[in-house]
Amino acid sequence: MRRLHLYGTQGRLTFRLLAVALLGQAVLLSFFALVARGLAIADGRAFGLVHQGLWFDVGTPPAIARTEVLLGLA
Repeated sequence: MRRLHLYGTQGRLTFRLLAVALLGQAVLLSFFALVARGLAIADGRAFGLVHQGLWFDVGTPPAIARTEVLLGLA
């Protein structure tokens, strides 16, 4: 497979085409997600559940350590 060059006039055009294609797909997918959501609501299939438990941030190592202390695991 050849390397994709993203410099020079041709590279700039390639990058712009790639950006436009990806943006167009993102817009199209979000539109169809809204349509699917609307159909689910209309059919009575859209619902949520209430979470009665605790929520903890575990996105970083310090947050994991704090969570373990709060849960009594450390």
